[in-house]
Amino acid sequence: MTNKKIRINTLILQVLKRESFDNFSISDFKDAYLEISGNKTHIQARKYIYKQILRLMNYGVLIKSGNKYSHNAKYRKVYSFNDVIFIKEDAKKALATKPIISNSEKLNKTLHDYNVDMISAIGESEEYIKLLHIFPEMQKELREKYTLSNNKSLKLQGKIKAINTVMEIQKGI
Repeated sequence: MTNKKIRINTLILQVLKRESFDNFSISDFKDAYLEISGNKTHIQARKYIYKQILRLMNYGVLIKSGNKYSHNAKYRKVYSFNDVIFIKEDAKKALATKPIISNSEKLNKTLHDYNVDMISAIGESEEYIKLLHIFPEMQKELREKYTLSNNKSLKLQGKIKAINTVMEIQKGI
């Protein structure tokens, strides 16, 4: 493996170069990476770290021990790890694997989520009305719940209207 050149994120390399860092899990690596990066995105970092570990295994730099599909697998550096020439890449690109989502896509997703929530709130309101007939002794509690779910659906309708207005304005621009 001597003279092997591998492009690597500077923060990933910084974690790997720690002398004490060997026989680690994905979670150990993710935690160490997040500690030095200051990033708080655990799920995205875990995916990124996992991809990097697989990549380094393919280069023969890391070895996996444990069951092939085990979540408890451990990874360790190979004996000749220090012979590898690492070409450092910009750390800012580390978690840039997530595709950039446009504002209109974000609006569409938010609009969809609000519509789903509104349908749920309307269904909840309708169910409280039905339950009032079945449990008249619970009228006070059920009316309160009905009012809360009805208010929630009205608030969501306002949010939906605002997003639709912004989308209409964007179409005209």
